[in-house]
Amino acid sequence: MSRTLQTVAVVVAALLLTCFFVYLGFPYDRLGEYLSAKIEQATGTRLTLGRLDSKLFLQGPGLVAEDVKARTASGDAWSFQRLAARPAWSLAWLQGRPAFYVDASAPFGELRGVAVVAEPYAFDGEATDVNLADVPLDTLLPDLLLEGKADIVADVVLEGGSPRGPLKLNAKQGTLGHPELPLAIPYDEIQGDLTFGGEHAVEISNLDIQSPMGTGKIRGHVGQSPLPANAALDLQIDVQAGGAIQAAFRGQGVNFGEDGTLALKITGTVSRPLVR
Repeated sequence: MSRTLQTVAVVVAALLLTCFFVYLGFPYDRLGEYLSAKIEQATGTRLTLGRLDSKLFLQGPGLVAEDVKARTASGDAWSFQRLAARPAWSLAWLQGRPAFYVDASAPFGELRGVAVVAEPYAFDGEATDVNLADVPLDTLLPDLLLEGKADIVADVVLEGGSPRGPLKLNAKQGTLGHPELPLAIPYDEIQGDLTFGGEHAVEISNLDIQSPMGTGKIRGHVGQSPLPANAALDLQIDVQAGGAIQAAFRGQGVNFGEDGTLALKITGTVSRPLVR
């Protein structure tokens, strides 16, 4: 190797080592305060961080924060035991919208994917082991009781406070209920493909329920409305019920077929459904 190449190699190595040690020794607590202030200024979300440190991902450097708490401008509160993030490869950067790959642990489950943190906000990834009882469903389906653990894959954009995009749901070992039902229904598994936004608030391509009491299939949509309770319903529900659930619903005048089948058409609104 020539003396010139040796000199260049030494200089480059020195620069890389200097950058590496600066990266390791950076005052990340001050950086956390700066980022929190900028996020609150830009989004109205107040963010508090516990310990903040560096992390070297395979795809590049990033940060790891512990004991993260966020409160949105609307008053919603979220907390994370651990939140790791690095800049993501995304075309959103070309639009002036920062995008980060996040890997988070929270009381409601695990979260991994690409988050865009400027309007319109977006997320493309998955959430695993989600506690459905902690998911705020009132804005879409008021009074719905849904418990259990679920894996969710989503590619959604948040516009005007409403989601838009597809979502795949796989929930297991929980309970489904509503004030209009005579009893809460335990389920072994729920699998569904839903699409938010567009002509309807929610389009249900398929929602299949496996329960010890029988099986059910739901198709249709929930309409758009400024007030979720006034959103129009257009749902088709097909049920194959066992003896226990047949007895509970017959008390409300519901007549099953001899083989335990029942087809229902749900119209009206979320707050005043009409069953026929």
